[in-house]
Order: sequence, then structure tokens, then C-alpha cells
Amino acid sequence: MKFATFALAASLIAGSAAACFAQTTSPLPAPYPQDNTPRPFNYPEGLNSPTFTLEENPAAVINFGDFPVILDQTPLSVVTKVFGGELHHLPDRTDYLCYSAPLQSDPYAPKPKRRKKADEEQEPVYIGQNIWLIVGPRGQISEARAEAVTEDGELCPALAENFQDVSFGPLRIGTTLSAAAMKKENLPQMSASEEDSPWKFWFANKAQDRFNLRYGFLGAELNDKQKILKLFSVEIEFKDK
Repeated sequence: MKFATFALAASLIAGSAAACFAQTTSPLPAPYPQDNTPRPFNYPEGLNSPTFTLEENPAAVINFGDFPVILDQTPLSVVTKVFGGELHHLPDRTDYLCYSAPLQSDPYAPKPKRRKKADEEQEPVYIGQNIWLIVGPRGQISEARAEAVTEDGELCPALAENFQDVSFGPLRIGTTLSAAAMKKENLPQMSASEEDSPWKFWFANKAQDRFNLRYGFLGAELNDKQKILKLFSVEIEFKDK
């Protein structure tokens, strides 16, 4: 959500930045009509005190097959020309696109040690993933979110087959985020990982010069088997002029 995205940035970076980022891409005199398209999930709680340990967001590029969406750079017009799709709106006037794709195979899944008993709790059946691309104030894609969808959920319109291999940098929905996987994918150590939270975070900031700062936020929600169920990645440039 655009307002939430920039409100998040403002709370994480500086209160004075709030007005800078509280822009909209589609100011209209009346509310948008109701939209039943699946909406992006909300930010996780406890995201107010980041520790910036990185200079680069590991997922500043969202890959759709061989087509990269570079956050805070790729225009909305390019994405819709390549993928198609319809622009959707939230009540706070956030503009977003929503697509779906199958889950990719998990190369890091541990091998089962034994057969499950009939009375053991079974893992939910996932039918795919939704991917939301959030539009920033300049008409650029500023953020991406993805979530595994169960049988009870609803999928957005499907991406064309050659774009269905979706990755947030080295991370993919439905794959296992183990220490071995992080090492093999050259993923830097997490900036924040609380034992009582399913969320893992990577925070990056890089000063372009004394007036221009770039912030990156990457989050992954894992289940108890360390499988990635949700991802979000944000890139924001803050110009203090």
C-alpha cells in the first residue's frame, strides 16, 4: 500500500520525511469503487526499529523469468505493456497490480525422515502465489509483495508462462530458507531475526551524497519448517533538499 509504504519509511527514517512521501498517483475527487481483487497483506508488526546492516537490498530486483522489475526505477507503463493486467486501487488511493504464478520446486526442502501418521497435522495445500506490485509517487514500481495462497484463497490473474518463475533477488515463495540455502544463494546475514517472530528482515541504507539517501527493506515470513510464505521488498530514495 503506497500510503503504508511511505508511512513505514517515514517512521523508520525520520518523522520529517512523512510529508515528502505522502503523495498519491491517482488523486480523484470521489472514492474508488469497490475492488474485489486480492489485496496486498499488511506490514508485519514490530518493524519500527530497524538495524541497518547492509548497503544494498538483496531483493532490489524482482525477476519474472528473464524480465527484471527494478524497484523504484521500472515504470508502471513498462510493466503493464510486458505483463498486461489491470490497475487496482485501495481506499487509501494506493495503486497496485496483482498477478499470480505457480510455486517453484524447493531445492532446499529437507528429505522426509519418515512417513507421516494419519493423525498428524498436515501442511496446508498451496495452489500458487499472488504477487503485488505497488506503484510509487512518480509512477514507478516502488515495492513488491508476494504470498503463498492456500486452497481457501483466491488467485489474481496468471502471468504468462515465461514470466512465472518469480524471485525476490535470491528468495522465492515456497522455498526453504535454511543456513545452507542462504550460503549457496550468497544471501547476507539477516539484519533482524527475533526468535518469537516468523519474520526475518534485511535493512539497507546507502548515502548517494549528503542530500540523497537510499533505503531498502526486505522481509520474509517463514513457517515452522522455515518455508517462505510471504515476501516484501521496498526501495525508497529520500532527497533532503
